[in-house]
Amino acid sequence: MVTLGGLVVELTRRSNSLDWKTSILLTLRKIHVYFGYFVLLIAQTAVTTGIYLHYNYISEHSLGLTLAVCNGVFFFFVLAILEIRHRKFLAGEESFSKVQKSMMIHEFEEAVARGDQLVILDEFVLDVAPFIKYHPGG
Repeated sequence: MVTLGGLVVELTRRSNSLDWKTSILLTLRKIHVYFGYFVLLIAQTAVTTGIYLHYNYISEHSLGLTLAVCNGVFFFFVLAILEIRHRKFLAGEESFSKVQKSMMIHEFEEAVARGDQLVILDEFVLDVAPFIKYHPGG
């Protein structure tokens, strides 16, 4: 299912020229996230049902129900902790939507000539110096 979801998003991206259509890409990202949650829910349901049915099969009804409930509670507890941690991480990232200052093209060229590592991306001037250590090409 996950592979199918990834293929649908990739085929949609390739079939349409979405390079700078941010709203469509953000919508596809939301669909991808919710699809991932759906897959996790289906997998957890399968595991919990398997635990319950196994212990019912060997005539341990109360043990099967107890383990199934504990498994579900533990899974969702871990999922909630990881989701909160991930959202805090994303909240700490800098957003490109906040315009800090304007720069004319000649100012950009002067800054690059001085050695500043800047790029222009979709009408934004971005300082890429902090990210160079993470780029595989340097």
